[in-house]
Formats: sequence, C-alpha cells, structure tokens
Amino acid sequence: MEKLNSKIKLFTEDDPDKLADLTICYGNNESSLVSAFYQRYKFKEDGTPVLLPPGFDFLATGCYYGKVDTKGRAVIPKKESLIKVDSKFAGDEEIYLNKTLYALYVDFFEQLKLDFAIGKFDIDQFLNVFSIQQAGGSYEDLQESYKDDTSDVLNDIYLTEVVPNTTNVPDLAGDFKTYLSTILRLFERGKIDKSVLYSEYFLSGANVMTNSGLAFEIRNTVPYDDDFAKFNEYYRYPLYGRIICFLFLNGLRYDANVPWRFVMDLNLEATVKMLGGKSKQDFFDANFELVEGTVTEMEMFYEAIYLSYLKLLDTVPLYYTNTQKWTCEKNGAQLKTTTTSSFTRKLFSQRQYDTFMEENFASLLYAYASTLNSVFKRRGNISTLLLDLSNKVKKGLDKEALVRYTFNKMKYC
Repeated sequence: MEKLNSKIKLFTEDDPDKLADLTICYGNNESSLVSAFYQRYKFKEDGTPVLLPPGFDFLATGCYYGKVDTKGRAVIPKKESLIKVDSKFAGDEEIYLNKTLYALYVDFFEQLKLDFAIGKFDIDQFLNVFSIQQAGGSYEDLQESYKDDTSDVLNDIYLTEVVPNTTNVPDLAGDFKTYLSTILRLFERGKIDKSVLYSEYFLSGANVMTNSGLAFEIRNTVPYDDDFAKFNEYYRYPLYGRIICFLFLNGLRYDANVPWRFVMDLNLEATVKMLGGKSKQDFFDANFELVEGTVTEMEMFYEAIYLSYLKLLDTVPLYYTNTQKWTCEKNGAQLKTTTTSSFTRKLFSQRQYDTFMEENFASLLYAYASTLNSVFKRRGNISTLLLDLSNKVKKGLDKEALVRYTFNKMKYC
C-alpha cells in the first residue's frame, strides 16, 4: 500500500512569512484556539532555522531532561557534582551548573572571547551568551514548594470528599492519627492519585529543567510563549546561528522552543570526549542520586499530610457527629430523634509529630506500601508482600533499604 503524506499544507511557498530557512510565527498564549494551532504547527515545522544544527524539542519529548536517568528513574544532582558559576557569567546571582557542562561552557568562552572582545563579525551583539540568568538552584526550595502545594491538594480533597455529610467517608478526624487514617482511605478509594508523591511532583513543571544543572538560560526578556519575539530577537540574526554552531561544537545544543536555553548533549562529540568514554548511565550514577524510593520522599509524603491537617484546623476546626435515638410514644408509635454534636479537633504539635514518626516507622512503612499500591495499581492483593516486608523489618534492615525495596516492588514489579 502506498504510504500517504500526512504533512498538512497549512502554508505555501509564497507565504510572505516564509524566509529562506525558516517561517516567521506569531503564536502566544493570547492566541485564539485556531490561531494557536496554526502558528504552533508553523513553528514546529519551520519556525527554527533549518540550516542550523537541530535544537532539542522538549515540547515533543517531555521536559524530563536531567530529571530522569537512562533507566527512567527520577534523579537529583549530587551537591558535589555542581560548581558555582563565576560572577563574570552570573553577576551577583548564586547559580550552579554540572561540572562537566561548566567545563564545556568555559571552553566555548575561551575559544570565542577574543572574537567578542574585538567585535569580529559583529559577534559582540550576542554578548548576553556570557550572561547566565538561570541554572541550577536550591532543591530545598522545591521541597518546601512540594509540601505546601501537596498539603493544599490534600486539604481540598478532604474538604470535598469528607467534610460534607453527604459523602461515604465520614469526617471523624478529631485528631491527627484519625485524619491520617482517613487520608489513606481516600487513596484506597482512588480519590487521590500519584501526583502527590514527591518523585512525581519532581518530574512536573514545578521543577524547572535548569535545576538539573545540565541546562542554563542566558539573559533574556522574551516571554516563553511569544514565537514572533523569538524570531525577532534570535532567529532572524545569522550571528545567533553562529553562536549556536560554536556551542554545538562544544557539546551544547539549544532548545528550539526556548532559544535562550542551552543544554549539555550527552551524544555530541565534545561531551563524549569530556566524559572520557563513560556511558550515559555511568555519568548519571556519578553525578546524580535517586529521588524516588527514598526515606526523604516517604517522610515528605507524611509531612505533607501533617501540614494539610494543620490547614484543616484553621479552615474547619470543628467536626460533627449525629446520634439517633428511638423513643416509644404512649400510643405505641416509635419516634426517631437525631442529635448533632460538635467537637473541636485536637492540636498536634511538631514535637508530637516527630515523635510519632520516629516511634511508628514500621506501621507507617506498611501504610506507605498500601498507598503506593493504590496509586500504581500493580497488585490486587499485597498481603504476601506486606508479610515479606515485615520479615525484612524484623531482620533490622536499614530504613533506606526498606523504603527503596517497598517503592520498587510497588512501582515496577
């Protein structure tokens, strides 16, 4: 059967916006649905110069570069793998890059600094390529954002699924332990999904790609959604193409959707040479550590639940119970009366929470296993696995090994 050409002809060769090696695009977040589709199609097909080395298209592949290793596991850079960017590139900002990427970038600077200094071929017009605006930052901030955002999500779900007296899960959370049990029941009922796990949050847009240390963005004022501004400020200048080619030769590839973002490409010759024959996974093993299946992830999961309980104390400090009573009238009829009572939820201090976590690790691990099974849906019955896990706990295996074993079993097996 003859293969059909699926490429849609949305524009013709005499399109006034079609230049020699690219098409000018005008899409942004303010565009109508039809216009946005049309302009995005144009940008995807011809919006970047075809005579340049192709850029990364993370809108097509997903923004996971530097967030996962070659095995697809969520990873975070080791602190010792990062180096602070010199102030001549970062100004007063405290910015970090992977040591290998930084070495490649410095090589690029050393090769071209004289050309920039004397303005050879007017290359100094893009002097901002030596002004890094965004790169690796602090993961402590991301962890705090995770706990705050996730506690909001859990609080909203509790207010929707439990607090109204029309739901199947009664609101009896007079204390944190009861609240925790109720939240875990919501996981079992499918009311809460895997997005509340830190490793899933880590892979989301909340964690920008540059945090990996494998990418950086230069000084720029163009909005991410403004395709015409990308052309006007970058792609229309042949000198920008010259910069891209030099960076390409030094192991860096530009982002086709964000022309001011540059990423270390593990496949390019300069990078391969810099790594000295190491495989990609060897590189990740040396420079990154796992995010998923760690004690830290489990602890943050429970801390997010704890914070959501504190928010519940602020928003709905009381809970109610109904008591029904039947009484016999003189005429023999029975009368049902309902009495509603209100109770104040008990406070649970940080010290109480810390003690609770320390003294109940085993039971919390079993509950975590059940929760992971609910969100990853690998098994119908986990009784055998919980028994196996209990035996490992009794053998005194360290916490990190126990949590990793639990997570891997629930997600991958």
